[in-house]
Amino acid sequence: MRVDRQGLVEEFRLQAAISSPSKQEGAMARHLRARFERLGGQVTEDDAGRKVGGE
Repeated sequence: MRVDRQGLVEEFRLQAAISSPSKQEGAMARHLRARFERLGGQVTEDDAGRKVGGE
């Protein structure tokens, strides 16, 4: 399997630019959900964030 290095670098840059401090990871979660869904993945989320006072 070949690794798309340019795509990997671009995805890293996108994720590194998303602010996601503890209990404020909503933007990262939305990005990852969209990314995985575009790749055909099924995404589920639990309610752990709400239980600890996060997003």
